Amino acid sequence: MSVIYQFLCHPDLRTTASETLANIVSKKMGAADKLHLITFLNLTQIVNSVGAEEDVEFSEGMARLVNAQGTELTRILMEVHFSQKFSDRGAVPSHVNYRFQSSTHFKRAIPLTFAILVRRVRRY
Repeated sequence: MSVIYQFLCHPDLRTTASETLANIVSKKMGAADKLHLITFLNLTQIVNSVGAEEDVEFSEGMARLVNAQGTELTRILMEVHFSQKFSDRGAVPSHVNYRFQSSTHFKRAIPLTFAILVRRVRRY
């Protein structure tokens, strides 16, 4: 993963690297595995550390990455919600943990989404 992260700083490869990360995040997995992957990738910190103001194509790639992460976190929350709702035994402790972790990632990702939108609006 460190190689892909290094490519985010290379002007000719950064858009492709951001799209690669978005594709990795979008791969279908179970809720636990996906949450572990999102936590491992630490995308919120990566997106915050990379400047994309002057490169429109790269900004769009980073926006796709943030969108992919948000979509997957939403899917995890929905999966956990419905599995709890239709469970005969009630809430399973791991589901509570998944919900908490997903919510934490959402809270970190929302400011990134707004930052990307503000950059786009300022350009026009």
